Amino acid sequence: EIIKSSMSNIYKNISITKTIKSFKNKSYQITIYDIIQQATLIFNIIQNYKIKINIDEELKKCYLNGLPPDILLNIFINHIKNSIEAKSTTIYIKYIRYYHEIKNQKNFVEIEIIDNGKGIKKENISNIYKLNFSTKHKSKQLRGVWLYLTKNILEYFGGTEWLEYTSSTGTIFRLKIPVSKCDFKEKGENKNEFHDG
Repeated sequence: EIIKSSMSNIYKNISITKTIKSFKNKSYQITIYDIIQQATLIFNIIQNYKIKINIDEELKKCYLNGLPPDILLNIFINHIKNSIEAKSTTIYIKYIRYYHEIKNQKNFVEIEIIDNGKGIKKENISNIYKLNFSTKHKSKQLRGVWLYLTKNILEYFGGTEWLEYTSSTGTIFRLKIPVSKCDFKEKGENKNEFHDG
C-alpha cells in the first residue's frame, strides 16, 4: 500500500501540466542522493522486500534542478520495484558523470541503476518504453505505463533514460537528470565537462 500510494503521486504530478512549466528552471536544495534515500526507506520499512540498495556517495553533491523532487522519487521507486520483480537482491545506483550542455545552457548528471536480477528478454528490449507494453500486468490501467512515463517526464525536463545493458544476470539503466550543480570542491574533483548537446 505504501508503494501504491507513493507511486500514485506521479499521476497527480502529470495532471498539473498547465503549471509544470514553472518547474523547468527551479532549483531545489535537495540532492539526488537524498531522493534515492527516501525511495530506499520506503522499501526498507516493508519487511517482505529483502534487497540491498547501495548509493554512490558522489550523488550527495548533486542538487536537483527543474524536475520536481517528488516526481524523481517516484521514478526511483518504480525502478527499484522493477528490480525487485526481476528477483534482484542488490541494486547499485552509480554516479557516471556531470556535464554542462552548451546548446541549452543546462547542467546534467548521468547515473546508472545496476541490479543483479534476471534481466529483460531479448525480444522485449525494443518495446520496454512503449505505452501499454508489459510482461507483468494484465490490467489495462497499470499496463506498460511506468517506464513510458519515466522516459517522457525526464525528456520534458531535458533529460532522458535508456537501457544500457541487460542479461540473465542483471540489468543497467542509465538516467540523465537535470541538476543545478554538483559540488565537487575537493582537490582533483573538477568533473565538469562541456558538451554541445
